[in-house]
Amino acid sequence: MVSRIRTALNAAIRNATAHYNRGREFSRKRTLTRETVIRLLISAEGGSLAKILHDAGIQATASAFSQRRSQIPPEVFR
Repeated sequence: MVSRIRTALNAAIRNATAHYNRGREFSRKRTLTRETVIRLLISAEGGSLAKILHDAGIQATASAFSQRRSQIPPEVFR
């Protein structure tokens, strides 16, 4: 059951990132890819961004995460 939910969620994230590819954003290989940012936003349990990034094992600042988040259109989350 959990694996089917995870598979469906991963497919939805891949579909959303492919559909909302707006050009230059996320064109270079980075630690915070569009899929990574969306997964972190969905799985965030609260607390500071620095703690969320640390718990996920991602070496990026909260500022970098916020900047990458601003490059994702709100329609992706609808």
